[in-house]
Amino acid sequence: MPNGGPEQSEFPSSLPLSPAASSPVAISSAANHVRSECPAVPDNLTTMLSEFSALRQLLNERADAMETLVNQNSVVIAELKAEERVEELETQTTASKKTTADLGSSISLLESYSRRWNLILHGLEERDRQDVRQEAIQVLQRVLPEARDKLPDVVDTVHRLGARRPNSSRSVIIQFSLRLYRDAIWRAAKQSTFLSSNNLKLTEDLSSADRERRRQLWPLVESARKNNKLAFFKGGRAFVDGTEIFPP
Repeated sequence: MPNGGPEQSEFPSSLPLSPAASSPVAISSAANHVRSECPAVPDNLTTMLSEFSALRQLLNERADAMETLVNQNSVVIAELKAEERVEELETQTTASKKTTADLGSSISLLESYSRRWNLILHGLEERDRQDVRQEAIQVLQRVLPEARDKLPDVVDTVHRLGARRPNSSRSVIIQFSLRLYRDAIWRAAKQSTFLSSNNLKLTEDLSSADRERRRQLWPLVESARKNNKLAFFKGGRAFVDGTEIFPP
């Protein structure tokens, strides 16, 4: 050791470089400081530090890009889940609509069937304290005399339809306990002189669906009758020469 003094290192005791000072400008400044303080440091240190800075910047860019991709994927996944949910709801809605339509059809058929036990009498005068059931049976006995004694037993419920109106007689619905007698009365009523001479009329008790179906079928029935074909209605159905026809 010269002059017996303390040994001095050719490197400075500290560098003005912190982990946070890693930008290209800071690294270049640090490299210049190192070269000025330590001439023995190789010149390629600046290159190494620059490459390190570039690598750090590249890693940061890659991390940012990865974060962006993750966010984009999250959005895509959310959209796919939403689409799957929408498709599931659409499938459920379609199934529910079909079930509702099937139930509606079943209810309509049941209603039509239950109404086939009924006939509606129009034109029976309405009075106070009137035994409408007894008077309706008397009309039916005139329509089908051969069943006179049986009709009181097979006529079930009889009542007026709707709310009472002044100067008007409400129609009377007649429900039979035996379909056999109902159908016999209906056939006889079509040619009953008693009904026509007393301004009375018997009609079928049709559901709204059957009435609409008849409305659609009527032009076909009318055309067939004009061509001398046997055309008739049975409930909400129509037949021409024994073959059922359907709405266009």
